Amino acid sequence: MGLKIKGAFKPGIWHNMRFGVRSSAAIIKANRNFTLAIETQKLYASGNNFYGQLGTPLKYKTTDKQDNVVITEDARKVDCGLYHSAYIDTSGVLWTAGYNRYGQLGVAENVDTDDGISSWQDTGIEDAVDVACGDYHTLVLLKNGDLYSAGQNLMGQCGTGSTSEAITSFTKVKSSVKAIAAGQHHTLIIDNTSTAFGIGYNRYGQLGTEENHGTDTPVTTWQQFGTGASVIACGSNHSFITKDNVAYGFGHNYYQQLGTDETAGTNTGIFIPSAIAVGTVTKIECSSSGTMLMTGSGEVWRCGYNEQNQMGHNAQETLPLSKVVSKDAASIGMGTRHGFWVHTDGTIYVSGENNYYQCFAQDNSSYSIFTPIGKLENI
Repeated sequence: MGLKIKGAFKPGIWHNMRFGVRSSAAIIKANRNFTLAIETQKLYASGNNFYGQLGTPLKYKTTDKQDNVVITEDARKVDCGLYHSAYIDTSGVLWTAGYNRYGQLGVAENVDTDDGISSWQDTGIEDAVDVACGDYHTLVLLKNGDLYSAGQNLMGQCGTGSTSEAITSFTKVKSSVKAIAAGQHHTLIIDNTSTAFGIGYNRYGQLGTEENHGTDTPVTTWQQFGTGASVIACGSNHSFITKDNVAYGFGHNYYQQLGTDETAGTNTGIFIPSAIAVGTVTKIECSSSGTMLMTGSGEVWRCGYNEQNQMGHNAQETLPLSKVVSKDAASIGMGTRHGFWVHTDGTIYVSGENNYYQCFAQDNSSYSIFTPIGKLENI
């Protein structure tokens, strides 16, 4: 059972606390070796906390393992970057924690240092409806469609129209936005007309455009790359979009993370979005070099980097597109080396590395195939 500490949540005070997605299914977001999950407004955290990215002082600045803790019982949205995290509470306030060298938390504390922040920070952002974290930058979408960003901007990924090492407070960069996604050094959005745009790093074509493809030159103006878009997702250097419920992948494809073998094993990349036939796609989660897709009928498909069996397939580094769940999936989530899917009954299935308890399991054994570990509220 995870540690639970009750009490009113206040800035700088942590307390214990259960991700999209069907009905009340858990929302799971993960990165290098930690995981955050929301279920029925409870925000759970587990895994490595070296930079304070779990938002608690437990195991801060150590490489010790931190098992399941409940952070708050008032969460609506969550995401995590390489070493930082962000969530939106039910009143629309954005909270952040973890590594802040580039100002990705949107607060002034510990900027330009490698010291993280191990307590959740009130960013002053209100009326937030969605949040997306790249490796070192953060996007937040407001109810009125305004998009704000903060953090590393060396590739123009914050969308300001220029480059800089760091943007240390949330800055408005666009309006009339309805969906957001963040990669390692790039950003994708969908506006209110369902038109998709990208900005930032595009060496591998992860912006879905030829602009500066094959170079390290930043793309600092928003590039239109699709219309009729409904879902977007970003890995480190690859991206996905859906149009008419069909998924299209573009960008880096060394490990076949785009669901095709085109340019696989090379660093060429694909800038023209390529469709993959997996049915009606309703949710996409990307890790650094892997992809999981969920369909409206509850299927789960996976492709890409799998060296740690994070795709639920034992001992195959590059995993071509394949189905792992035939029905009854309600949610999915991916970290760099671990993965999840959630059954409609709330049971969580995990696979991959678990050396820091990042899989929410009761011990730190790793998993070679997707294995049920129970419901979050009982772990």
